[in-house]
Amino acid sequence: RVLFRSVTVPAHPALFSAHDEELGHLRRYRSAALRAVLDRNGLRPALFFSFYGSLLGPRAAAVALERSGLHRPAPGAVARWPFAESDPRTRAIKSALDADFALNRRLAERGLSLPGLSLCALCRHDIA
Repeated sequence: RVLFRSVTVPAHPALFSAHDEELGHLRRYRSAALRAVLDRNGLRPALFFSFYGSLLGPRAAAVALERSGLHRPAPGAVARWPFAESDPRTRAIKSALDADFALNRRLAERGLSLPGLSLCALCRHDIA
């Protein structure tokens, strides 16, 4: 029997910050490190790609500001999205991020890869 599993993790260890800590992330991964973890656990990626490339620059800038001491996010700020789910701004941002994910998945299906803030592996897991 074959199961398919989806694994998503934050990418780029150099970007680890208070934002990650607040979200409960323990680390950020390089592609090779994630592939090694998947392999050790019997997961074979059928598709492997980065996504949220549109957020890579803003996240790097926020981390630079945090490390410089010029800005430290207030506790709880990450979890507080200021707009309701039905708000047009929320829907627009969600649509843009969904489109980013879909584009990067389609590119990966064609053998192309763009850098992104997160990594996704769609894996086969053979069950005896």
